[in-house]
Order: sequence, then structure tokens, then C-alpha cells
Amino acid sequence: MYKLLLFLSVAICLTASISTQADNLNFDYRINTQLFVNDQDLEDKSLINAGNRFEIHERLYELDFRPDFSLSNNKLSLSIKPRAEFTRDKTEQPAGNTKTSRESDTFMQEWLARAKLNDELFVSYGRENLQWGPAMFLSASNPFFSVNGRNVPQREVGGMDYARLVWVANDAWTGSLIVNTDDGRQSITDSSTSYAIKLDYTGQDQYFSIIPSYREGRNNAEDVAALGFFGLRNINDALLVYLEGSLAEHDSSQGLVGASYTFIGGSNLVLEYYHQEDGCSRDLIHTCLAPGVIPENLERTRLLREDYLFLQGAKDWDQRRTTLVARLAYNLNDDSTSFILHLNRAIGDYWNTFAVATVTGGDENTEFGSLIKSSLVAGLEFTL
Repeated sequence: MYKLLLFLSVAICLTASISTQADNLNFDYRINTQLFVNDQDLEDKSLINAGNRFEIHERLYELDFRPDFSLSNNKLSLSIKPRAEFTRDKTEQPAGNTKTSRESDTFMQEWLARAKLNDELFVSYGRENLQWGPAMFLSASNPFFSVNGRNVPQREVGGMDYARLVWVANDAWTGSLIVNTDDGRQSITDSSTSYAIKLDYTGQDQYFSIIPSYREGRNNAEDVAALGFFGLRNINDALLVYLEGSLAEHDSSQGLVGASYTFIGGSNLVLEYYHQEDGCSRDLIHTCLAPGVIPENLERTRLLREDYLFLQGAKDWDQRRTTLVARLAYNLNDDSTSFILHLNRAIGDYWNTFAVATVTGGDENTEFGSLIKSSLVAGLEFTL
């Protein structure tokens, strides 16, 4: 409640200040409505989810209303992203019965109040999906949340609450002080307030960042200090290479190396290798889960094993009105796979159709094969 009151107070101050400079006032909006259906074929021999005890849905209908609004002038800006979701799902319960449920929810996905103190200093507070780094698989340098949401891009990644102070020293160097004050739309069980300093350099053919951070533990979790980093180098017009990772306490370091090649016709190919020091090496995947972890959310929190290969190919046609993206994740420790295919087609200026198909490989004892054998998301969206 106190965060909402703080936001309303800041909003009133910003609105009053902005209204006094109406000549420079900018109001922007984006209205997106999305309707989709998701069919899933569950692994019936799963040891993690025996009898579907976690009640993962087999079919889901969802309608999302996603308006974005922003108000700004030369010094101040205010943005909000309220959301409304309406769902109907069918789930097979542990007793063998089929349950159909309907739910609706309204919430604030993101909001932000930002002030320009001078040409070099900016201060902000709000709920953001704070992403960075060159990697396509995940962000190994982000101390707050590593999942980038690219597996199913139509599903929004929930924002977290941050206070930020940004110093733009010159065209090459930027520094940021970031404090994560609340989980927001995420459910992070083992950390409380987190702090990070982000130092960014951008050159002609390369960029890099250094991110020292400190995370306060909760629920008997240990505090963790880490040094995150990422860097990218353009070898030529077609090839770029990059690395990303973090050196952390308590054997929790992680790292990713990757390369991206763009062909003359515009097609793009990405190859990445990811390693996490504290990944699980036990044979049976269900023994790698902490008590109380809901497997349906594993992809949105973190991976379980130690070593992964990732391959992505992308192609577009008709001036990017049709796009096709194929993503393959290969678990080097248990030989399981996850293959995802995205297809998007723009219809006119406002409509877009999309489909996301997922097929996993591996038996019930593997990470990718332990829950869902296949999934299909198909939908239609309207954007104004």
C-alpha cells in the first residue's frame, strides 16, 4: 500500500509540474488486446508431477487487455501499464477428475516516475522489466532476474520495483545505481532487497558492462555478493561474438559465451553455451527440486542443471510482416531438449496472428522431458 501511495504522490507532483509546461507536453499511448488458446500434452509418467498434483492446465483460453500510457515533458515523465486478464482453463486433477475454472485479474504490470535533474543525471522509481545483455538464452549477468521471456514472447515478464540513479558521463560511459526494493510481479523466495552498480561503455565496434551487486537473503538464504559482466565485439558486418556472466559467492557463479551470424538475406543464426556452477548433477531430476517449488514456474525462475547449448535461427519476409524463429535448448547433462517454433504474421496495420509450438525430448527423469511433452499457443492480437 505504501508503494501505491508513494507512486500516487509522485504522480500528482509530476502532473502538476508537467501541466505548468504544457507547450512541451507529450502524451503517448498503446492499446493492445490479445486472445489466445494454449493446449498442453503433459508427461503422464512424471515423477515431479505425479498425477498432475500441481494441477498444470491441459487447455487454457486467455484474453488480455494491455494498455500503456505515458506523459512527459523535457524534465519529467510518468508511465503506467495496467493489465486485465480473463482466463478459462481445463485441468486434470490428481483424483482423475477434470476441473474447469474461470478467473479474472487486474494489476499494474509496470509503472515509472522519472526525472531529469540535469543533462547528465536522471532519477527514477517504479516497476520495470529491467533487461540487459547480448545473450538470447538468458541474462547471466542480471542479479535481479535472468529470464528474458523470449521462449513465449506474447507472455509478458512481470516487472519488479526499482529505484535508479543514472549518470550519463559522455557518449561512451554511463553509470547506474540500482536498488531492487520489491519483487513486484515476480515471486523470488530467497532474496530481499538487492543493490547493484552498473557501469556501461559503448564504443564503435564493441560494448561492455561491469555490474557489482549485493543481495540480501531471506527465508534462511545467505547474502550473496557478485560481479556481473557482459561484452560484445563486432568481428565484421555479419559476425559478432559476446560473453556474459557473474562471479558470485557460495559456488553460484555462471557464464555464457555466444556468437551471432547474419546472412546477406537477413536471416540470423545464434549459438550459445551456458554453465552454472551450482547446477544439479544428480541423475533424477525430481531430486534437484527444492521443497515447495512448483515445476510449472521453473522456466520463469532458473534452470536446474549445469551445462546447456542453445541454438536459434530467425528469418523474416514481406518487410518483416512475417517472422519465423526457431529455438533449441539442449541439456548437456541429461540429454534432454526443448524445441520452440515462433510464427508471427501481421495483418494490416493493427492485427497480428501468432503461434508458438514447443516439443520436448527426454524421459520423465530429465529436466526438459519431466513435465510437458508438447505445447501449442495460438492467438490473435489487436494493437492501436
